[in-house]
Amino acid sequence: GWMMWNWLIAGLASQATIVLYDGSPFSRGSKTLWEMCEQDDWSIFGTSAKYISALEKQKWQTPETMKLLKLRAILSTGSPLAHESFDYVYNKLKSDILLGSISGGTDIVSCFLLSCPVRPVYRGQLQGAGLGLAVDIFDEEGKPVQEQKGELVCTKPFPAMPI
Repeated sequence: GWMMWNWLIAGLASQATIVLYDGSPFSRGSKTLWEMCEQDDWSIFGTSAKYISALEKQKWQTPETMKLLKLRAILSTGSPLAHESFDYVYNKLKSDILLGSISGGTDIVSCFLLSCPVRPVYRGQLQGAGLGLAVDIFDEEGKPVQEQKGELVCTKPFPAMPI
């Protein structure tokens, strides 16, 4: 299964309330999840880059009546968040938000790179490695590279490594 199941269980173990939406988030219109977020005072909205991109293509924006006062972070995963999607979130969804494009791996049941509430957010970038993880980028030949596209690789054992 996908690692997000483990994340949901960890949230429950820390006494968080979890909202899991089953089905297309567009079946009742683009506002469905945002209305739930507003009504139920979500503090973190976990979603996919594809969902944010779809909202952007529809030119949807949060209505002025929707304040999302409790929402502190939007975390995006599944694929890298496009540069322009960062602009879209801050300009059309919520300007005072931690937008975290995160990258994990089901094989390590963890995140290679995460968001960090005390570091600045730069469009198109992920903020930093997960705690205790030695993360590197490898090219097609298996050599470490910097400032280039490649594969994220966890190069050393880490505290919560699956058995």
